[in-house]
Amino acid sequence: MEVKKNSFKKTESKIEILPKPFKIVSFRINGSEQPNLVLKEGESTTLSWRVEGENIQVKLLPYGNDVKPVDSIKLPVNQAFPPQIALQVNDISGKQQPQQRGFAITVIKKVVPTPTPIPSINPIPSTLPRNNSPFKTPFPQR
Repeated sequence: MEVKKNSFKKTESKIEILPKPFKIVSFRINGSEQPNLVLKEGESTTLSWRVEGENIQVKLLPYGNDVKPVDSIKLPVNQAFPPQIALQVNDISGKQQPQQRGFAITVIKKVVPTPTPIPSINPIPSTLPRNNSPFKTPFPQR
């Protein structure tokens, strides 16, 4: 029995492996996904997010710093609080379009109550002229 040797040509075919599509599963402020939020100055707020995907870069804007795909942070609400906060996800290989999800935020200023005047216990009698002190100095003034 004769075995025929088949000559196989080695063909190189490049198969491009695309990364699994990423997605922003959730992005919440104080548990809410409402796009427009009103926060009160002086309180604190919790941002939480979950992003799925491979070879991704997750940023918290406007801060611009890289964050973990699943995390949360607590921020104080003050007048410096940004009017918009967004979660931006980029594909490191550049094969997928960036995704972004965000919030428009209005900060309500803390209302400082005006103090009610407390009546003084010993009112100065209005009969005394204010510039003359009832206390006389023992030394003659020059």
